[in-house]
Amino acid sequence: MAGIYVHIPFCASRCNYCAFYSNANMSHDTQKAYADSVIEELTARRNEIYDTVSTIYFGGGTPSQLTTELLGKLLDTITHNYNIAPEPEITIECNPEDLSGQYLAALHSIGFNRLSMGVQTFDNSLLTLLHRRHDSLRAQQAVHDAQHAGFNNITIDLMYGLPEQTEELLRKDINTAISLPIKHLSAYCLTYEPYTALDTLRRQGSVIETDDDTLNNYYDILVDTLAKAGFEQYETSNFAIHGYHSRHNSAYWTGGQYLGVGAAAHSYDGQRTRRWNISDIKRYIQRDRWYDGEVLTDNELYDEMVMLSLRQICGINLKQMSERFGTHMTQQCLTKAQQYISAGKLLHEAECLRVSHEGMKILDMITATLMA
Repeated sequence: MAGIYVHIPFCASRCNYCAFYSNANMSHDTQKAYADSVIEELTARRNEIYDTVSTIYFGGGTPSQLTTELLGKLLDTITHNYNIAPEPEITIECNPEDLSGQYLAALHSIGFNRLSMGVQTFDNSLLTLLHRRHDSLRAQQAVHDAQHAGFNNITIDLMYGLPEQTEELLRKDINTAISLPIKHLSAYCLTYEPYTALDTLRRQGSVIETDDDTLNNYYDILVDTLAKAGFEQYETSNFAIHGYHSRHNSAYWTGGQYLGVGAAAHSYDGQRTRRWNISDIKRYIQRDRWYDGEVLTDNELYDEMVMLSLRQICGINLKQMSERFGTHMTQQCLTKAQQYISAGKLLHEAECLRVSHEGMKILDMITATLMA
């Protein structure tokens, strides 16, 4: 099965922690011209997907900045040019402030069946600090409105380790989230990305970065509270009610084939070829060459398998590793892993090598050690 990712690089305003490629306050004419270019790219690259498409994902930026008319045209182009599996997962990322009842009903009617909502926190002071445009009540109401519009598969994003966030505020965020009719939750530790406004404030001393011990405590609280509420952790930052894992993102982590269209989107052929589109809306609209690419070496493929597999609770499938890279590489991996196995940070179970709960706290260190 394959996936299609559509990048919509438009936002009403820019959050101060965001390093994704997007542009704020673009005109409707620019949005329409951009959608026309995406339609052309989808049509031109349809032969790159040789498998049935089981997932479609509109990310950004903020896809909910587009009208449902434009979104519908993009979806129609996909369904007319690709072999779509029965009951595909079709996701759109949205911000709460964009979601009127009418807009949500229209999204559902044109084919979206999974809604990913960027909430980040339910604390109004922290939302202001992050330059988010919604408040806590708007976010909660948007989830209820989405359910009323027919969305049964709703996921929200939360962040932890925010400046001025306390344990009490974190627990309140988590408890508010699980009180809502959601099936999935993604929880990310705040990263101070270089050249973002929030990183500038950190370097100036205006905000204080959360220390590692506090972050580890917050992670424990997050995992424990969600587990008690019935949310299975299946990846380091992702939790779901049974049967509601993100099928699209899971394909990324397992090396599946996906086509990325739109400015700054990435593609992978499921074998060893990766492509990335130009990160420039103007050039993209002018059709000034869509993408560049590279062919990955065996060592690069091995490193990707290690990195992506360790993020998942199921871990590295050692049998698959041996089949792809040989028993020598697998044995080398296990030798490097021994120090973490002895410390209880890695668990070696039959044909699986996976990170323990405590190991997740030093995941980057473990990953770097096991790479080729």
